[in-house]
Amino acid sequence: MEELAPSELDERDQAILDALKRLGDATASMLVKETGIPKSPLYRRLKRLEEAGMVESRRVKGKTYYRLKKR
Repeated sequence: MEELAPSELDERDQAILDALKRLGDATASMLVKETGIPKSPLYRRLKRLEEAGMVESRRVKGKTYYRLKKR
């Protein structure tokens, strides 16, 4: 798991993290609406944030929900 330093987070990464702070659990579609980031780049960023241990995902009834990982 690669750790991301705050300096490695750009505006879009921060927008995703801020949206998850506000929404709690959110689907990718909810995050697209909230942040304005297109779906493909959003998924890449979520994967990177997940690999860094900042975000976690879980599947509920066929949908994937993302949330900030508790430290």
